[in-house]
Amino acid sequence: MVNDSEIKRYLNDPVFNELFNNLIDKKIQKVYKALEIAVELPVIYRLQGQVEAYKRLKRLRDEFFVETD
Repeated sequence: MVNDSEIKRYLNDPVFNELFNNLIDKKIQKVYKALEIAVELPVIYRLQGQVEAYKRLKRLRDEFFVETD
């Protein structure tokens, strides 16, 4: 099992954060492009959920530090 100190080591690494955020931003842009061409409501809702999940991943770092302090 991974402990908090190991997680914090990665989360405090600026290179890791930049790469992670860039990856999430690229995935969000890909979903936005799919949203532009989607016409069926269930597909649109699913894509909107994906965007929200990716944005939550970006905020997860801040939430982790609030909970462990």
